Amino acid sequence: MEHHEELLGLLKSAVKGCGDESRAVAFSGGLDSSVVALLAAEMGAVALYTVGIDGSDDLKHAKITTEEMGLPFHPLIITESDIVSAVPEVIKAVGTDPVVVSFELPLYFVAKNAPEETILVGQGADELFGGYARYSKMGESGAEERIRADVQSLIESGISRDRNVAALFGKELCCPFLDRSVVEFSLKIPIAEKITETEKKAVLRKAARLAGLALPAERPKKAAQYGSGIMKVMKKRARKEGLCVGEWVGSLKDR
Repeated sequence: MEHHEELLGLLKSAVKGCGDESRAVAFSGGLDSSVVALLAAEMGAVALYTVGIDGSDDLKHAKITTEEMGLPFHPLIITESDIVSAVPEVIKAVGTDPVVVSFELPLYFVAKNAPEETILVGQGADELFGGYARYSKMGESGAEERIRADVQSLIESGISRDRNVAALFGKELCCPFLDRSVVEFSLKIPIAEKITETEKKAVLRKAARLAGLALPAERPKKAAQYGSGIMKVMKKRARKEGLCVGEWVGSLKDR
């Protein structure tokens, strides 16, 4: 059995373990959340939620991707006022680092608005399968070492922040890519199968094709805070108040 075939089987098992019913997917329209959504849909009803300011890249691409997949799409269009009101609540869960706050805000809005009890996310795929540009600039041994360190950091601290945000609304977070069996297997896959001359996360893309996913159109990777437009709004609001974004976030700590 080839690596992408075994990977797909492990991911299916991980998704199957994410609650019995009432499941939502925090959906960006990219590869990682699309794989999670597709596998979840094979096992029962699932709703896809995409957060963004009006006209944001994530909302545009998620709408196209959900139509191609034939799955229900629930856009959560947010405003500057929504973001300002949410920041103090997110601070309670993750602290005042502005980048962390901005990254966690999309999950906050999904947890707040989705009636489903379990939220599935695609976190961990970029770290496990070499999705970040920095990995391509390292030699094979350097990239593998950095991937291991990044995965460990995500497991030890990153996902606990995500869980804290979901818990604000009594929701359970499920991360199929960080299932122990998926992590252990994926770290053994040679870096050459993850990063090729033509694409990143190549082994995951092969698994997705095997699952029948019409892969989302390629586009420059954007982190959640940028694809959603949230960081743009935060910086704009901070400038209005004569602050840098870090100072602005800090000013909301006790509200």
